[in-house]
This record gives sequence, structure tokens and C-alpha cells, in this order.
Amino acid sequence: MLAVLVIETPYASLEQLGSAWISWLNSAGVCALLFLLLGEILRWAFGRGSLVIHGLAGNLAQLSPLEVWKRRTLWLWLSLIATGLVTAALALVLARQSGNTDSAWRSVAVAAWRVTAVAAILAFAWEFILELLVCRWRRIWAVARLVILEAIRQKALWGFAVLLLLVLVGSWFIQVEQRDQWRTYVDIFYRTLMLLMVITASVLACFGIPNDLRRQTIQLQVTKPIRRLEILLGRMIGLIVLMTVVLFLIGNLGFLYVFREVSPEARASTMRARLYQLGDLHFEELDNEGRWQPKRTGTDVGDEFTYRSHIRGGAPQEAVWTFAQLPAHLFDKNWQQRNRRLVAEFMFDIYRMTRDYEGGGAGGVAVLIRFVNTRLWDAALEAQYRQEAQELRYREDWEEVLAKKYGFYEVPLHIADLRTYSVDFPVAIIERLQEGGGILQVRVTCRSFGQYLGMGPNDLYLVVGESSLYLNFLKGLVGIWAMTVMVIVLGSCFSTYTGALASLLLCWAIMFLGVPPVQQFLGQLGPGTIHRMDVNPGGGPLESLYRLARGMTMAAPLPDHWGIELMRQVDTGYGYLFSAVASIVPDLYQYDRTLHVSEGFNIPGGELVMSLILLTGYLVPYILAGYYLLNAREIAA
Repeated sequence: MLAVLVIETPYASLEQLGSAWISWLNSAGVCALLFLLLGEILRWAFGRGSLVIHGLAGNLAQLSPLEVWKRRTLWLWLSLIATGLVTAALALVLARQSGNTDSAWRSVAVAAWRVTAVAAILAFAWEFILELLVCRWRRIWAVARLVILEAIRQKALWGFAVLLLLVLVGSWFIQVEQRDQWRTYVDIFYRTLMLLMVITASVLACFGIPNDLRRQTIQLQVTKPIRRLEILLGRMIGLIVLMTVVLFLIGNLGFLYVFREVSPEARASTMRARLYQLGDLHFEELDNEGRWQPKRTGTDVGDEFTYRSHIRGGAPQEAVWTFAQLPAHLFDKNWQQRNRRLVAEFMFDIYRMTRDYEGGGAGGVAVLIRFVNTRLWDAALEAQYRQEAQELRYREDWEEVLAKKYGFYEVPLHIADLRTYSVDFPVAIIERLQEGGGILQVRVTCRSFGQYLGMGPNDLYLVVGESSLYLNFLKGLVGIWAMTVMVIVLGSCFSTYTGALASLLLCWAIMFLGVPPVQQFLGQLGPGTIHRMDVNPGGGPLESLYRLARGMTMAAPLPDHWGIELMRQVDTGYGYLFSAVASIVPDLYQYDRTLHVSEGFNIPGGELVMSLILLTGYLVPYILAGYYLLNAREIAA
């Protein structure tokens, strides 16, 4: 049993940075507009004047003649907001009147909205930016240092002694097969460490400022020459530094523990850091005219797990992986001389229609894997290829010679259900790919009649190198670090205005909504999918309640009535609400890299950087909100 990499939802990569920026701009722009509107209402309600004159935090009320530009810059952002909203509204009206979905007015509306979103974000963050420019690092670090010492004195880190018990006696109770030791130990260690880090960090962050208020120690801080933003940033940085050190130390101890306990069999199969290359999967079927027709999916066998599509055994159907871009080092001549063969690993699902024990059907199926350089290979040359193979089969390098000449190599195998296998093929197949006009294809055929072979996009990959196991282990810890930073920032911001327990519940609720199953459920309730029976059977909340009260099944058609249509429109409104909730909670799936480490795959650096960019974009609005909430709170005269 080698490694298994089943990733149903791809991780965000740097190639998606542009679309992620547009999505963040839309969400942050809407939130900034709502906060500005709410801030204006609250300022008038409490008799503090308009934010146009005083600013959202009140820092622009008394300005010297040399500082008037700060208020005028705020006016610039507010005027851009008004202009952008009016322009977008007029453009949408004109686009609707034109009746053309691709009207130029719609592009004008989109551009005007983006200008509005940028201006709203700048207007909301303007006082924060001005305050940040005059903050001093020495004062911030002084607060951070006090936070670290306070956490150590309160013995807040004793909860990590649970991991010490796991390290000392865990192997006594965790009984697994030797080949599964690495994946099991890594999974248990990562999950336990993640829970301890998140719980400990959230408690420290949520109880910090409320405890200072209860002990009246924060009054001593705000009466000193220190800014409230420096207090907030100091608390965040102090906890982040403390938890980073704890995570690094415990992570290294855990690596030594896991490394010591793993058997040689597990070290050879999963205790690695493979550099892998994924391809694009599509299916092909031979039509009546003898031509291969591409299809996005294969045969549907009715399996609830829809990650894989199937091809029928003994039928003219093939699963094709296309590798359009290969790493540059594979074409280096020195590398090719050292590595004469490339490795492909795969795992397929077998859906049995018959039980043929004599033929091995109950234990597996026969498959044929072909590696093809589309620049060189032509199916019409197959007879010539096989004739030369018979003539050269006594030469040691006959496979390399034919692979270089024809760009073709095939491997027949007999495989079992959901077991990972490894096959190698001559690197000579890809030598001439850089000349252009061709790509590498891996074509899989099922040769056992009465059986179906299922495969997903990541079920076959090329192993293109090895990375550092220790470095990959640390990369996996970066995901835990990101979630720890997230709860520290959320807890610190919530505790600026609410109590400790309320902040803790808010923090945990947001983290719970970011768990992948909950995120997937919220995604199914969006306005575009809430009424789709294939995605969300049963409809929205009101429709589900109606079906339950009338005893109707989820697939039963609804009567044609105006009340039913009104109910569905209200459910569409709920869809927008669920979509808004999904956009303001974190996607914790982007930070969980346990699968890569436990199965022995290198974590791509680009994906790791992208996850940190997403973390930064998610936390910035909360830091801004925490700054304004702390300024709005009466602490000391």
C-alpha cells in the first residue's frame, strides 16, 4: 500500500489570485459600506456628530491647519463612494433597458462598483491607516512582552501536557498495521495539536482585554503615552509570538516521536515528501465511425461517492490523463542521465458486475496503462512498433530505444480494489516534448469483462522528485499556525467590546462555520442552488417545512399556486443570507494539510503562500473593526 491523494476540492493556488482579489473586493466593499452606514447612524444616535466631520473613530474632530488634509482625504473617499453608486445604478438601468446581457453599460456598472468598493474600504480604513503610521514598534513590543509574561505566569500552557502523554504512552494504545503507522500517527498528532492550539489561543485572546478591564489594569495603560491601536496590536503580536514558539517546539518533538515509532515499511511507502505532478482527466469512447470522442465524465454506476467516474471493462472506453506542463527539471539532460525512468502512482476503484473467482475478478481486474507522447505516436504505427519490439526485446535498452522513437510505452497490470500501485516508464518518452506540438498522455483501459474501473482526477499522478520530509512536516504545521493566528485575531477583536465568554462563543461559532462540511452545506444553500434538486433536495427552509407538514417526499412536485411561488421567493432571500454568512466565515479547508503530510506528498509552496494571502485578506476587516470598537469603548477619563 503506497500513498493515496484524494482531494475532492482543489486548494487555492497563486493562479487564482486575480479571482480571489475580485471576490475579496466585493465582500470587503459591501462590509465597509455597511459599517460606514451603521457608524453614521450610531454617531448621530449617541450625539457624537457626523463621521464626515469627526471621522468614524472621532480622531478627525480636532485637527490643526496642517492636518486638515486628513479630513479632506476622507471626503474624497466618501465622494467617490457616492459617485460610484450613482454611476453603477444608472448603468444597470440602461443595461436593463437595452435588453442585451453583454451590454457595455453592464461593464460600466461593474467598473463603477469596483471603484465604489475600493473607496469604501479606504474610507473605512482611513483613520486606522493614519493611526498605524504614527504607531511605535517599541511600545507595541512592550505590550507584547507583557502579554507573553502574563500567559506564562498564569500557567496557561499546561494544557499541552496532554500531548506529552500522547508522546510517552500513545503507541501503547494505538494499534495499527505497520504500513499505516506514519499516516495514523501524523493524523492523530496533527488533529490533537490543532485542537489544543486553537482552544488555548482562543481562551487567551478572548479573556485578555476583559480581564484587564476587570482588574482595572488597562486604565493604567491608556493613561500612559500609548495609543489604543498599539495596545490591540501588542496583544495580538504577543500571543502570536508565544503560540508560534509553542507550536514550533511541540511540532519538532512530535516529529521526533513519529519518526522513532514508524516501521521500515511505512517509511518506504508514506514517510516521504513526493514532488507530484497532477494531470487533467477526461474520458474517451470509440464511436460508430471508429473515432475517439472525448467526454468530461465516464459511466455513472450509481455510486453515492461521485468523485470517481467509471469505464467499462472490455469496451472501447479509456480514461486519459493529460500532462500539458511538466516541471522544467525533467528535461534537463543531466537529470535524465541520472534518472532513466519516471514513476507514475495510481489507485483505482473497482465496481464489480460479476464474481469471477477463476479469472481473478473477485480480487482485482486487468488493466492496460499506456504512456503516449502525442507528438510522435500514431495509432497506425502500432503494428510496426510491436514488430520492432519483438526484434529488439533481447537488448537491455530496447524499451528506451522504442520510447524515444515512437513516444509510446505500455504496461499491463492486474490490480486490486482501492490499492495504490506504482509503475515506471522510460523518461525518453518526454525528451522531445519541449520541441512543441505534443503533450504527455496516460491512457488507462480496463480489460476485464463485466467489471467497471473508476478513477478521479487525482487518482493518477507522476512522481517527479523528492522533497525534505522535515520541511514538509513544518509546512503542515503552517496550516495549524494559520488557524491559531485566526482565533487570536478574532478573539482579540471581539473582546474589545464584548465580554470574555461572549467573545469566546463568537470565536468558536465562526470557526465551526468554517469547518469543511459546514462550508459545503452553506454552499448548497446559495441563491443559485437552493432550489436545485440535484444539489439541495427538498428546497429551502420554508419549502422543507411545507413538505414536512404535508407529508411530501423531497422529490414530489409542488402544486402550482401563487403561495408556493411566494414561498420559493422567500427561500431565495434565505439563499442570499446563507451566501453572505458563507462569505464572512473562514474556509478552514485551505489550512488543513494533514492529508499531504500523512500520505507522503509535498505541500506545494504556491498553495501555501496563497493560503496565507487568504488568511491576511480575511483578518484585515476584523482588525479594522476591532480598532474602531476599542476606540468606541469608554475605558478611562
